[in-house]
Amino acid sequence: MSWTEATFTNRSGKSQRVWVDTDEDGTPIVSDGRVAMRYAPDDDATLYSAHPRNIVVGAASGTPAPAAKNGASSAPAVSVDDSVWKTPAGERVLAREVPPELQSEPLPQIGTIDVWTDGACTGNPGPSGFGAIVRFGMTYLEISQYIGIGTNNIAELLAIGAAMEEVRDIDGAVQIHTDSTYAIGVLSKSWKAKANVELIGWIKGLIAGRDVKFVKVKGHAGIPLNERADRLAVAAVERRG
Repeated sequence: MSWTEATFTNRSGKSQRVWVDTDEDGTPIVSDGRVAMRYAPDDDATLYSAHPRNIVVGAASGTPAPAAKNGASSAPAVSVDDSVWKTPAGERVLAREVPPELQSEPLPQIGTIDVWTDGACTGNPGPSGFGAIVRFGMTYLEISQYIGIGTNNIAELLAIGAAMEEVRDIDGAVQIHTDSTYAIGVLSKSWKAKANVELIGWIKGLIAGRDVKFVKVKGHAGIPLNERADRLAVAAVERRG
Protein backbone atom coordinates (compact mmCIF):
# COMPACT_ATOMS: atom_id res chain seq x y z
CA MET A 1 0.00 0.00 0.00
CA SER A 2 1.04 3.60 -0.64
CA TRP A 3 0.04 5.95 2.19
CA THR A 4 -0.51 9.65 1.53
CA GLU A 5 -1.38 12.39 4.00
CA ALA A 6 -4.97 13.62 3.71
CA THR A 7 -7.78 15.38 5.56
CA PHE A 8 -10.79 13.38 6.76
CA THR A 9 -14.00 15.27 7.63
CA ASN A 10 -16.57 13.37 9.69
CA ARG A 11 -20.35 13.81 9.77
CA SER A 12 -20.17 16.57 12.37
CA GLY A 13 -17.82 18.58 10.19
CA LYS A 14 -14.71 17.98 12.28
CA SER A 15 -11.55 17.56 10.20
CA GLN A 16 -8.58 15.40 11.14
CA ARG A 17 -5.29 14.53 9.54
CA VAL A 18 -5.14 10.95 8.29
CA TRP A 19 -3.19 8.79 5.86
CA VAL A 20 -5.01 7.09 2.98
CA ASP A 21 -4.11 4.40 0.43
CA THR A 22 -3.35 6.06 -2.92
CA ASP A 23 -2.10 5.20 -6.37
CA GLU A 24 1.12 6.47 -7.95
CA ASP A 25 -0.48 9.85 -8.69
CA GLY A 26 -1.69 10.37 -5.12
CA THR A 27 -5.33 9.58 -5.94
CA PRO A 28 -7.17 7.66 -3.19
CA ILE A 29 -7.83 4.04 -4.17
CA VAL A 30 -11.51 3.14 -3.81
CA SER A 31 -12.41 -0.48 -3.07
CA ASP A 32 -16.04 -1.48 -2.53
CA GLY A 33 -16.91 2.21 -2.30
CA ARG A 34 -14.47 2.92 0.54
CA VAL A 35 -10.94 4.27 0.97
CA ALA A 36 -8.47 2.58 3.35
CA MET A 37 -7.44 5.06 6.05
CA ARG A 38 -5.32 5.22 9.21
CA TYR A 39 -4.74 7.95 11.78
CA ALA A 40 -0.95 7.52 11.91
CA PRO A 41 1.65 6.74 9.23
CA ASP A 42 3.01 3.77 11.20
CA ASP A 43 2.77 0.34 9.56
CA ASP A 44 1.11 -1.10 12.66
CA ALA A 45 -1.56 1.63 12.92
CA THR A 46 -5.16 0.41 12.90
CA LEU A 47 -6.84 0.40 9.50
CA TYR A 48 -10.20 2.13 8.99
CA SER A 49 -12.25 2.97 5.92
CA ALA A 50 -13.97 6.17 4.81
CA HIS A 51 -16.27 7.35 2.06
CA PRO A 52 -14.26 9.04 -0.73
CA ARG A 53 -16.30 12.25 -0.41
CA ASN A 54 -14.99 12.70 3.14
CA ILE A 55 -11.35 12.59 2.03
CA VAL A 56 -9.22 15.41 0.63
CA VAL A 57 -5.61 14.52 -0.14
CA GLY A 58 -3.16 16.92 1.49
CA ALA A 59 -2.15 17.94 5.00
CA ALA A 60 -4.80 19.30 7.36
CA SER A 61 -4.18 23.02 7.86
CA GLY A 62 -2.88 24.07 11.25
CA THR A 63 -1.96 20.49 12.23
CA PRO A 64 1.73 19.99 13.01
CA ALA A 65 3.49 17.04 11.41
CA PRO A 66 4.21 14.16 13.80
CA ALA A 67 7.74 13.58 14.99
CA ALA A 68 9.42 10.67 13.27
CA LYS A 69 10.19 7.56 15.30
CA ASN A 70 13.50 7.38 17.16
CA GLY A 71 13.96 11.13 16.78
CA ALA A 72 14.65 10.89 13.04
CA SER A 73 13.66 13.84 10.90
CA SER A 74 11.02 13.48 8.22
CA ALA A 75 12.39 12.45 4.82
CA PRO A 76 12.77 15.38 2.41
CA ALA A 77 10.93 15.36 -0.87
CA VAL A 78 12.96 13.65 -3.57
CA SER A 79 12.51 12.97 -7.24
CA VAL A 80 12.27 9.36 -8.33
CA ASP A 81 13.70 7.91 -11.50
CA ASP A 82 11.40 5.12 -12.66
CA SER A 83 14.45 3.21 -13.90
CA VAL A 84 15.63 2.67 -10.31
CA TRP A 85 14.30 -0.87 -10.68
CA LYS A 86 16.93 -1.65 -13.32
CA THR A 87 19.87 -1.01 -11.00
CA PRO A 88 18.79 -1.74 -7.42
CA ALA A 89 21.09 -0.40 -4.72
CA GLY A 90 21.24 -3.67 -2.78
CA GLU A 91 22.06 -7.29 -3.49
CA ARG A 92 19.22 -9.75 -3.94
CA VAL A 93 18.98 -12.09 -0.95
CA LEU A 94 17.61 -15.62 -1.34
CA ALA A 95 16.71 -18.06 1.43
CA ARG A 96 15.25 -21.55 1.19
CA GLU A 97 14.59 -22.46 4.82
CA VAL A 98 10.96 -22.36 5.90
CA PRO A 99 10.69 -20.05 8.95
CA PRO A 100 9.10 -21.53 12.08
CA GLU A 101 5.92 -19.46 11.81
CA LEU A 102 5.17 -20.94 8.36
CA GLN A 103 6.01 -24.57 8.98
CA SER A 104 2.39 -25.44 9.73
CA GLU A 105 1.05 -23.69 6.62
CA PRO A 106 -0.55 -26.12 4.13
CA LEU A 107 1.46 -26.81 0.98
CA PRO A 108 0.27 -25.38 -2.34
CA GLN A 109 -1.95 -27.51 -4.54
CA ILE A 110 -0.07 -29.83 -6.87
CA GLY A 111 0.76 -28.01 -10.10
CA THR A 112 0.34 -24.56 -8.53
CA ILE A 113 3.11 -22.06 -7.89
CA ASP A 114 2.10 -20.05 -4.82
CA VAL A 115 3.52 -16.51 -4.65
CA TRP A 116 3.23 -13.90 -1.88
CA THR A 117 4.69 -10.43 -2.37
CA ASP A 118 4.97 -7.09 -0.62
CA GLY A 119 6.83 -3.80 -0.89
CA ALA A 120 8.01 -1.33 1.72
CA CYS A 121 8.93 2.34 1.45
CA THR A 122 10.02 4.87 4.05
CA GLY A 123 8.70 8.25 2.96
CA ASN A 124 7.13 7.33 -0.42
CA PRO A 125 9.29 8.25 -2.20
CA GLY A 126 12.15 7.14 -0.02
CA PRO A 127 14.30 4.10 0.79
CA SER A 128 12.43 1.10 -0.64
CA GLY A 129 12.63 -2.66 -0.69
CA PHE A 130 10.58 -5.73 -1.45
CA GLY A 131 9.97 -9.23 -0.22
CA ALA A 132 8.54 -12.25 -2.02
CA ILE A 133 7.82 -15.86 -1.17
CA VAL A 134 7.61 -18.58 -3.81
CA ARG A 135 6.28 -22.06 -2.98
CA PHE A 136 5.73 -25.05 -5.26
CA GLY A 137 5.64 -28.68 -4.19
CA MET A 138 8.07 -29.01 -1.28
CA THR A 139 10.17 -26.08 -2.50
CA TYR A 140 10.26 -22.84 -0.51
CA LEU A 141 12.07 -19.68 -1.58
CA GLU A 142 12.31 -16.21 -0.07
CA ILE A 143 13.50 -13.23 -2.09
CA SER A 144 14.28 -9.78 -0.71
CA GLN A 145 16.18 -6.76 -1.96
CA TYR A 146 16.84 -3.13 -1.11
CA ILE A 147 16.04 -1.03 -4.18
CA GLY A 148 17.25 2.44 -3.22
CA ILE A 149 15.15 5.60 -3.42
CA GLY A 150 11.85 4.62 -4.98
CA THR A 151 8.14 4.47 -4.32
CA ASN A 152 5.92 1.93 -2.64
CA ASN A 153 4.36 1.04 -5.99
CA ILE A 154 7.76 0.36 -7.57
CA ALA A 155 8.58 -1.92 -4.63
CA GLU A 156 5.24 -3.75 -4.91
CA LEU A 157 5.76 -4.31 -8.64
CA LEU A 158 9.36 -5.42 -8.27
CA ALA A 159 8.36 -8.05 -5.73
CA ILE A 160 6.06 -9.59 -8.33
CA GLY A 161 8.67 -9.29 -11.07
CA ALA A 162 11.37 -10.94 -8.93
CA ALA A 163 9.07 -13.86 -8.12
CA MET A 164 8.12 -14.34 -11.77
CA GLU A 165 11.80 -14.32 -12.74
CA GLU A 166 12.43 -17.19 -10.34
CA VAL A 167 9.66 -19.35 -11.82
CA ARG A 168 10.30 -18.46 -15.46
CA ASP A 169 11.29 -22.04 -16.32
CA ILE A 170 8.89 -23.85 -13.99
CA ASP A 171 5.62 -25.16 -15.38
CA GLY A 172 2.38 -24.63 -13.52
CA ALA A 173 -0.35 -22.15 -12.78
CA VAL A 174 0.85 -19.14 -10.77
CA GLN A 175 -1.22 -17.62 -7.98
CA ILE A 176 0.11 -14.23 -6.84
CA HIS A 177 -1.08 -12.86 -3.49
CA THR A 178 -0.57 -9.13 -2.96
CA ASP A 179 -2.16 -6.35 -0.90
CA SER A 180 -1.43 -3.83 -3.69
CA THR A 181 -4.58 -2.77 -5.52
CA TYR A 182 -2.34 -0.73 -7.80
CA ALA A 183 -0.23 -3.71 -8.87
CA ILE A 184 -3.28 -5.84 -9.57
CA GLY A 185 -4.90 -3.01 -11.54
CA VAL A 186 -1.98 -2.21 -13.84
CA LEU A 187 -0.97 -5.84 -14.38
CA SER A 188 -4.32 -7.58 -14.77
CA LYS A 189 -7.16 -5.06 -15.08
CA SER A 190 -6.00 -2.89 -18.00
CA TRP A 191 -5.50 0.19 -15.81
CA LYS A 192 -3.64 2.86 -17.79
CA ALA A 193 -0.33 3.46 -16.05
CA LYS A 194 0.98 7.03 -15.85
CA ALA A 195 4.25 5.98 -14.23
CA ASN A 196 6.43 2.85 -14.09
CA VAL A 197 5.40 2.07 -17.67
CA GLU A 198 8.60 0.24 -18.59
CA LEU A 199 8.63 -1.72 -15.33
CA ILE A 200 5.02 -2.77 -15.83
CA GLY A 201 5.80 -3.81 -19.40
CA TRP A 202 8.69 -5.97 -18.21
CA ILE A 203 6.46 -7.78 -15.70
CA LYS A 204 3.70 -8.25 -18.25
CA GLY A 205 6.28 -9.91 -20.46
CA LEU A 206 7.10 -12.34 -17.64
CA ILE A 207 3.46 -13.31 -17.12
CA ALA A 208 2.45 -13.34 -20.79
CA GLY A 209 1.25 -16.73 -21.97
CA ARG A 210 1.11 -18.14 -18.45
CA ASP A 211 -1.81 -19.10 -16.28
CA VAL A 212 -1.48 -16.31 -13.70
CA LYS A 213 -4.12 -15.36 -11.16
CA PHE A 214 -3.84 -12.35 -8.84
CA VAL A 215 -5.38 -12.60 -5.37
CA LYS A 216 -5.98 -9.42 -3.35
CA VAL A 217 -5.19 -9.92 0.33
CA LYS A 218 -5.66 -7.52 3.20
CA GLY A 219 -2.36 -6.18 4.46
CA HIS A 220 -1.42 -6.26 8.15
CA ALA A 221 -4.32 -8.58 8.89
CA GLY A 222 -2.36 -11.42 10.47
CA ILE A 223 -2.19 -13.59 7.34
CA PRO A 224 1.08 -15.49 7.99
CA LEU A 225 2.50 -15.55 4.44
CA ASN A 226 1.56 -11.91 3.81
CA GLU A 227 3.08 -10.88 7.13
CA ARG A 228 6.28 -12.75 6.25
CA ALA A 229 6.53 -11.01 2.86
CA ASP A 230 6.03 -7.67 4.63
CA ARG A 231 8.81 -8.45 7.12
CA LEU A 232 11.17 -9.36 4.28
CA ALA A 233 10.43 -6.05 2.55
CA VAL A 234 10.89 -4.00 5.72
CA ALA A 235 14.10 -5.88 6.57
CA ALA A 236 15.48 -5.11 3.11
CA VAL A 237 14.95 -1.38 3.71
CA GLU A 238 16.44 -1.57 7.19
CA ARG A 239 19.61 -3.29 6.07
CA ARG A 240 20.06 -0.92 3.08
CA GLY A 241 21.78 -3.67 1.14
